[in-house]
Amino acid sequence: VRLLRAGKLDDAEKVFLAALAADRRDRDAWLALARLNEQRGNLAQAARCLWHAWRLRPEEMPVLSRLGWTLVRAGDLARAATVYSDIIKRNPANLTNHIVLSVIEGERGNGPHSRHIFENGVRRNPIEMSHSLSPSPLRVLRLFGVNNASYVMRRRQEGRPSYHLRGGNFSTEHLWDARRFEGIDYHVLHGNLAESELEMPIDVVVNTIADPDVEAESLRTVASYAERHPDIPLINDPRRVLETSRDSNYRRLAGMVRFAKTFRLEIAGEWQAALADLVRREGLSFPMIVREPGTHTGRTTALARTLDATVAHIRSFEGAEAYVIEYVNQPYREDLFRKMRVFFIDGRIYPVVHHIDRVWNVHGGNRREVMAKTPWMMETEQAFLADPEAHIGADAFRRLAALHDLVGLDFFGADFTVTDAGEILIYEMNPAMRHSFDHAHAFPYLRPHLQRITSAFRAMIAARAEAAGPRDGDIIKR
Repeated sequence: VRLLRAGKLDDAEKVFLAALAADRRDRDAWLALARLNEQRGNLAQAARCLWHAWRLRPEEMPVLSRLGWTLVRAGDLARAATVYSDIIKRNPANLTNHIVLSVIEGERGNGPHSRHIFENGVRRNPIEMSHSLSPSPLRVLRLFGVNNASYVMRRRQEGRPSYHLRGGNFSTEHLWDARRFEGIDYHVLHGNLAESELEMPIDVVVNTIADPDVEAESLRTVASYAERHPDIPLINDPRRVLETSRDSNYRRLAGMVRFAKTFRLEIAGEWQAALADLVRREGLSFPMIVREPGTHTGRTTALARTLDATVAHIRSFEGAEAYVIEYVNQPYREDLFRKMRVFFIDGRIYPVVHHIDRVWNVHGGNRREVMAKTPWMMETEQAFLADPEAHIGADAFRRLAALHDLVGLDFFGADFTVTDAGEILIYEMNPAMRHSFDHAHAFPYLRPHLQRITSAFRAMIAARAEAAGPRDGDIIKR
C-alpha cells in the first residue's frame, strides 16, 4: 500500500499479485489491486477486483456500492444496474441507491422504469443527508420538487460521471457550504411534505423549487408546510415563486420595466385557431418567439416568422402548453446582441455576466467563440461587473433594484438589457437560474464576482439562522 501511495504502481502491482498467488482469498490484496487499476484508469479491471473482494464478504455493503459505481464509471451500465438492484433489495430505505439506479436506467433508455424506481425510493424515504465538517453545523432543510424533475447523468470534462437534478429547482452546488451546513434534503413528491413532520431540529429551510411551470404542485405543498411552521426561517417563499412564470411576470411588471408580451397557449382542441385569434387580438407581429414552458437554455425556443412556422414548432412540443412571446428586436452596437444577468440575494444586487453574442438568443455557450476572441467585449463585461449602476445608468439601476420588492424572493435572477430609450427590458426573471463557475477558467476575471455570490448566499443562510435563535423543537417525521 505504501508503494501505491508513493505512485510506484508497477512495483505495487507485483506485491499484490504475489499476495494473491499465495492466497486468492486475500481480500485486502483484491481491494488494493482495485485501487491500483482505478488510478491507472482501468475501470473494468478495477470492477473485477472489487467483485472478488465482495465475494469474500458479501454482507459488506461499502464494497458492493463501490463496485456498482465503478461499473457506472466504466460505462458497464447493465452490470451496474444489476448491482444496484441487489443493493436496494438489501437496503430499500436508502434513497441515494434508488436515485443512482434510476439514473442508470434513464441512461439505458428505460425512462418509465427509471421514474418508477425513483418514485418508489422517494415514497420509502424522501430524505438524503449531507453531513458537515463542523462540530456544530447549521441544520438546513433543503426542499427539492420532484413531481416532474428527475435525476440525470452528467459527465464532466474529465469524463467522470456524476448525476444532478434536472428541471424545476435551482442548484445549490456552488452555493452550499459543507463546512458549516448539514443538509437535510427532502424530495417533495405528490404532497408528501404536507403529511410529514421532521424528526430532527431545523435551523433554516431553503426552498430550491424554482419553476412554477414544472413544479407548481410541489410549491403548493411547500406553501402548506410553511403555513404550519411560520416560525422556521424560510428562504424563498413558495407562494412568491408561484408568481414568477413568464406570463405572470408580463402581467405584473407592466409600468415598472419593459417585459415582452407573453401569453400561455393550451395545446388542445382547436388550438391552431386559438393561436391565430391570440395573434390578432393582442396585436402580435412576426417574427415572434415560441417556447415550451418549463424549459431553459433555449432548448425549445424558436423565432417563428409565420403563423405556419409557429404551428409547426408547437407541434414538436412534448407538453400541453406553449408560450407565445413578442419578439423585441434590441440589437447592441447595430449587429450584436447582449444579455446582462444579476442575482438578487437578500435584497442586494450581484452582477453575474454581460454576455455579448452575434445571435438574438444570447446564451453563454458562445462565449469562447465570440467574447474570448474580442477584447472590447471582455472589457465591457468587466466594467459591468465592477459597477453595474454606472454601466447601465443610475435611473435604470434604480428601476432594476425595485424589482426585489415586487418579486419578494430572497434569491432570484434577472436577465435583461437596456434599450436605446433607456428602458430595462427583462428577458427572464425567476429563481430558476444556475450559479456556476463554468466560464471562470476561460474568463478568470469572473471568479471574484462569482465567489461574492456564493459568499452572499451562504451568509444569508447563516444570518437567518442567527436571527431566529437556537432551535431544538422543529422536527420532521417521515
